[in-house]
Amino acid sequence: KEQNGKYFLLQTRDGGGEIGEACDFSEFGDCDSGNYSNIIELPQYPGCSFRISVDYRICYSGTTTQSYHMRDFEIIEHDCQAYNDSLSSAAIKNELEEFIMQFNASVWAEITDVLMNQASSTIQIINYEYIITSCRRTCFVEVLNYPFTAIVPVESDCNDACCRRFTRYVKINGHFEKDFQRVEEVEGSCTTTGSNCATIPFPPTDCFNRCNTLIYF
Repeated sequence: KEQNGKYFLLQTRDGGGEIGEACDFSEFGDCDSGNYSNIIELPQYPGCSFRISVDYRICYSGTTTQSYHMRDFEIIEHDCQAYNDSLSSAAIKNELEEFIMQFNASVWAEITDVLMNQASSTIQIINYEYIITSCRRTCFVEVLNYPFTAIVPVESDCNDACCRRFTRYVKINGHFEKDFQRVEEVEGSCTTTGSNCATIPFPPTDCFNRCNTLIYF
Protein backbone atom coordinates (compact mmCIF):
# COMPACT_ATOMS: atom_id res chain seq x y z
CA LYS A 1 0.00 0.00 0.00
CA GLU A 2 1.04 3.64 -0.45
CA GLN A 3 1.51 6.01 2.46
CA ASN A 4 2.53 9.64 1.87
CA GLY A 5 3.95 8.78 -1.53
CA LYS A 6 6.09 5.94 -0.13
CA TYR A 7 5.46 2.28 -0.71
CA PHE A 8 5.05 -0.27 2.05
CA LEU A 9 4.39 -3.92 1.25
CA LEU A 10 3.52 -6.61 3.78
CA GLN A 11 3.21 -10.11 2.43
CA THR A 12 3.40 -13.68 3.65
CA ARG A 13 5.32 -16.30 1.78
CA ASP A 14 4.91 -20.05 2.21
CA GLY A 15 8.41 -21.25 2.90
CA GLY A 16 7.67 -24.83 1.84
CA GLY A 17 10.99 -26.56 1.38
CA GLU A 18 12.80 -23.27 0.81
CA ILE A 19 12.87 -21.72 4.27
CA GLY A 20 16.65 -21.74 4.45
CA GLU A 21 16.97 -20.12 1.06
CA ALA A 22 14.30 -17.53 1.79
CA CYS A 23 16.14 -16.49 4.96
CA ASP A 24 19.45 -15.87 3.21
CA PHE A 25 20.77 -12.37 2.60
CA SER A 26 20.19 -10.73 -0.77
CA GLU A 27 23.78 -9.58 -1.33
CA PHE A 28 24.91 -7.62 -4.38
CA GLY A 29 28.23 -5.94 -5.14
CA ASP A 30 31.43 -6.10 -3.09
CA CYS A 31 30.62 -7.29 0.44
CA ASP A 32 32.43 -7.44 3.79
CA SER A 33 31.48 -8.82 7.19
CA GLY A 34 31.23 -6.54 10.18
CA ASN A 35 30.00 -6.25 13.75
CA TYR A 36 28.45 -3.24 15.39
CA SER A 37 29.16 -3.51 19.11
CA ASN A 38 28.63 -0.28 20.96
CA ILE A 39 26.62 1.65 23.51
CA ILE A 40 23.38 3.20 22.28
CA GLU A 41 20.81 5.47 23.87
CA LEU A 42 17.07 5.14 23.33
CA PRO A 43 14.61 8.05 23.42
CA GLN A 44 12.16 6.30 25.75
CA TYR A 45 14.92 5.83 28.36
CA PRO A 46 16.77 9.17 28.58
CA GLY A 47 20.07 9.00 30.44
CA CYS A 48 20.35 5.21 30.00
CA SER A 49 22.96 3.27 28.04
CA PHE A 50 22.48 -0.11 26.35
CA ARG A 51 25.44 -2.10 25.05
CA ILE A 52 24.35 -4.04 21.98
CA SER A 53 26.01 -6.29 19.42
CA VAL A 54 24.84 -7.12 15.90
CA ASP A 55 26.60 -8.90 13.04
CA TYR A 56 26.10 -7.59 9.54
CA ARG A 57 27.28 -7.72 5.96
CA ILE A 58 27.93 -4.45 4.15
CA CYS A 59 27.94 -4.35 0.36
CA TYR A 60 28.93 -1.59 -2.05
CA SER A 61 27.66 -1.00 -5.56
CA GLY A 62 29.97 1.59 -7.07
CA THR A 63 30.67 4.65 -4.93
CA THR A 64 27.11 5.86 -4.41
CA THR A 65 25.19 2.86 -3.01
CA GLN A 66 25.76 0.75 0.09
CA SER A 67 23.65 -2.01 1.61
CA TYR A 68 23.54 -3.39 5.15
CA HIS A 69 22.30 -6.94 5.76
CA MET A 70 21.65 -7.64 9.44
CA ARG A 71 20.52 -10.51 11.65
CA ASP A 72 19.13 -10.45 15.20
CA PHE A 73 20.96 -8.21 17.67
CA GLU A 74 21.94 -9.01 21.26
CA ILE A 75 21.65 -6.85 24.38
CA ILE A 76 24.87 -7.33 26.36
CA GLU A 77 24.23 -5.07 29.36
CA HIS A 78 22.64 -1.79 30.37
CA ASP A 79 22.44 0.64 33.29
CA CYS A 80 18.73 1.43 33.10
CA GLN A 81 16.48 1.00 36.13
CA ALA A 82 13.57 2.40 34.10
CA TYR A 83 13.98 -0.48 31.63
CA ASN A 84 14.06 -3.00 34.49
CA ASP A 85 10.86 -1.46 35.83
CA SER A 86 9.19 -1.53 32.40
CA LEU A 87 10.05 -5.20 31.97
CA SER A 88 8.69 -6.06 35.41
CA SER A 89 5.49 -4.13 34.74
CA ALA A 90 5.00 -5.86 31.36
CA ALA A 91 5.52 -9.25 33.03
CA ILE A 92 2.92 -8.49 35.70
CA LYS A 93 0.41 -7.34 33.06
CA ASN A 94 1.14 -10.34 30.81
CA GLU A 95 2.30 -7.94 28.07
CA LEU A 96 5.89 -9.10 27.65
CA GLU A 97 5.57 -10.11 24.00
CA GLU A 98 4.33 -6.72 22.85
CA PHE A 99 6.88 -4.94 25.04
CA ILE A 100 9.73 -6.97 23.57
CA MET A 101 8.69 -6.23 19.98
CA GLN A 102 8.29 -2.51 20.64
CA PHE A 103 11.63 -2.33 22.44
CA ASN A 104 13.44 -4.30 19.73
CA ALA A 105 11.99 -1.98 17.10
CA SER A 106 13.41 1.03 18.95
CA VAL A 107 16.84 -0.62 19.02
CA TRP A 108 16.68 -1.33 15.27
CA ALA A 109 15.70 2.29 14.62
CA GLU A 110 18.71 3.51 16.59
CA ILE A 111 21.12 1.09 14.89
CA THR A 112 19.78 2.22 11.51
CA ASP A 113 20.36 5.89 12.35
CA VAL A 114 23.86 5.28 13.69
CA LEU A 115 24.99 3.35 10.61
CA MET A 116 23.34 5.88 8.29
CA ASN A 117 25.25 8.71 9.96
CA GLN A 118 28.51 6.87 9.29
CA ALA A 119 27.98 6.87 5.51
CA SER A 120 30.56 8.73 3.43
CA SER A 121 29.50 11.90 1.64
CA THR A 122 29.48 10.15 -1.74
CA ILE A 123 26.74 7.68 -0.72
CA GLN A 124 23.36 8.59 -2.20
CA ILE A 125 21.40 5.37 -1.57
CA ILE A 126 21.49 3.13 1.51
CA ASN A 127 19.64 -0.18 1.59
CA TYR A 128 18.90 -2.02 4.83
CA GLU A 129 17.90 -5.66 4.95
CA TYR A 130 16.88 -7.00 8.34
CA ILE A 131 16.34 -10.75 8.69
CA ILE A 132 15.11 -11.91 12.10
CA THR A 133 14.00 -15.33 13.26
CA SER A 134 10.21 -15.24 13.16
CA CYS A 135 9.62 -17.36 16.26
CA ARG A 136 11.67 -16.92 19.42
CA ARG A 137 11.44 -17.40 23.16
CA THR A 138 12.81 -14.78 25.53
CA CYS A 139 14.46 -15.60 28.83
CA PHE A 140 15.65 -13.04 31.35
CA VAL A 141 18.90 -13.00 33.29
CA GLU A 142 20.42 -10.66 35.83
CA VAL A 143 23.75 -9.13 34.77
CA LEU A 144 25.86 -7.25 37.30
CA ASN A 145 26.98 -3.90 35.89
CA TYR A 146 28.45 -2.71 39.20
CA PRO A 147 26.84 -1.35 41.25
CA PHE A 148 23.72 -1.87 39.15
CA THR A 149 22.03 -5.19 38.38
CA ALA A 150 20.54 -5.21 34.89
CA ILE A 151 17.76 -7.49 33.69
CA VAL A 152 18.83 -8.59 30.21
CA PRO A 153 16.71 -10.47 27.65
CA VAL A 154 18.27 -13.61 26.17
CA GLU A 155 16.45 -14.93 23.11
CA SER A 156 16.51 -18.42 21.60
CA ASP A 157 15.19 -19.59 18.23
CA CYS A 158 12.07 -21.76 18.09
CA ASN A 159 12.17 -22.40 14.33
CA ASP A 160 14.26 -21.70 11.25
CA ALA A 161 11.72 -19.44 9.53
CA CYS A 162 12.23 -15.72 9.36
CA CYS A 163 10.85 -12.26 8.78
CA ARG A 164 12.63 -10.07 6.26
CA ARG A 165 12.45 -6.30 5.82
CA PHE A 166 14.05 -4.38 3.00
CA THR A 167 14.16 -0.58 3.25
CA ARG A 168 15.76 1.87 0.83
CA TYR A 169 16.81 5.38 1.81
CA VAL A 170 17.65 8.02 -0.79
CA LYS A 171 19.57 11.23 -0.09
CA ILE A 172 17.44 14.28 -0.85
CA ASN A 173 18.79 17.78 -0.16
CA GLY A 174 21.57 16.31 1.95
CA HIS A 175 19.33 14.10 4.12
CA PHE A 176 18.35 10.45 3.76
CA GLU A 177 14.63 9.82 3.37
CA LYS A 178 12.81 6.49 3.27
CA ASP A 179 11.93 5.68 -0.34
CA PHE A 180 10.66 2.11 -0.31
CA GLN A 181 9.93 -0.62 2.22
CA ARG A 182 8.89 -4.25 1.95
CA VAL A 183 8.29 -6.73 4.79
CA GLU A 184 7.94 -10.47 4.21
CA GLU A 185 7.27 -13.36 6.54
CA VAL A 186 8.36 -16.89 5.65
CA GLU A 187 5.80 -19.09 7.33
CA GLY A 188 6.89 -21.64 9.90
CA SER A 189 5.56 -23.32 13.01
CA CYS A 190 5.72 -21.34 16.26
CA THR A 191 4.65 -24.09 18.64
CA THR A 192 7.98 -25.43 19.93
CA THR A 193 9.24 -24.50 23.38
CA GLY A 194 12.72 -23.15 22.65
CA SER A 195 15.56 -23.57 25.12
CA ASN A 196 15.03 -23.98 28.85
CA CYS A 197 15.68 -21.01 31.08
CA ALA A 198 15.36 -19.95 34.69
CA THR A 199 12.21 -18.38 36.13
CA ILE A 200 14.15 -15.68 38.01
CA PRO A 201 13.85 -12.68 37.90
CA PHE A 202 10.58 -13.68 36.21
CA PRO A 203 9.36 -16.48 33.95
CA PRO A 204 10.30 -16.55 30.25
CA THR A 205 7.92 -15.97 27.41
CA ASP A 206 6.53 -18.79 25.33
CA CYS A 207 7.67 -19.01 21.72
CA PHE A 208 5.91 -16.22 19.85
CA ASN A 209 5.91 -14.63 16.41
CA ARG A 210 8.07 -11.48 16.38
CA CYS A 211 7.50 -10.27 12.81
CA ASN A 212 5.60 -7.15 13.88
CA THR A 213 8.93 -5.87 15.21
CA LEU A 214 9.84 -5.00 11.62
CA ILE A 215 6.79 -2.80 11.01
CA TYR A 216 7.12 -0.82 14.23
CA PHE A 217 9.96 1.40 12.99
